[in-house]
Amino acid sequence: MRIKDEVGSKYGRLTVLSRAGSVRGHAAWLCQCICGEQSIVTGVHLRNNNTKSCGCLSREQPPTRATSHGLKTHPLYCVWVHMKDRLFNPHSKDFHNYGGRGISVCEGWLKFLPFYTWAKDKWRPGLELDREDNDGNYEPDNCRFVSPSINSINKRKLRRNTSGYVGVSYNKTKNTYQSYLGCKNLGGNHYLGSFPTAEEACLARNAFILKHNLPHKIQEIK
Repeated sequence: MRIKDEVGSKYGRLTVLSRAGSVRGHAAWLCQCICGEQSIVTGVHLRNNNTKSCGCLSREQPPTRATSHGLKTHPLYCVWVHMKDRLFNPHSKDFHNYGGRGISVCEGWLKFLPFYTWAKDKWRPGLELDREDNDGNYEPDNCRFVSPSINSINKRKLRRNTSGYVGVSYNKTKNTYQSYLGCKNLGGNHYLGSFPTAEEACLARNAFILKHNLPHKIQEIK
């Protein structure tokens, strides 16, 4: 697919200066903000108006209506602010794992009150906002609140994972793929065996999850 040349284009406070490679298959661009800061933004976020500045715009905007409702001190307000920060602020330490790789948020949740309405009966102290599909966006059908341990389990696979599946590693010495799963409710880490292919190792992990009715994500076999 031919990539649109965005050099010279203006989006909000940003002017595109040059191409800056790709992020998760999306063309990325070096942008100059009117405040003087530079940032790298994917073309998808620019054209969808998800990113309109280097982050300075959100810092300058007046408080949302949540303040008038006394919700600014509610813990969910902090959850919402941090969600937006990792999606839209290129200076966030987590941006490269979220907004930088094309993750976004549904239009309704750009404002706090709709997010609060969805979340208030699902959240309780100690739970974290989690996306069931880690390549999907923040939206009602893809989000839930889970314990920190489950949230950690459901994070997308590390870059060093060459098997392509969470919980599956390649044993170079034996030329096999090992399957494992960590669950505190079942006593910690479980070794599920060695298999000739990564797909078979993943299938064994999926079967273990289903057998024990665990909250871990069932992975699609590629």
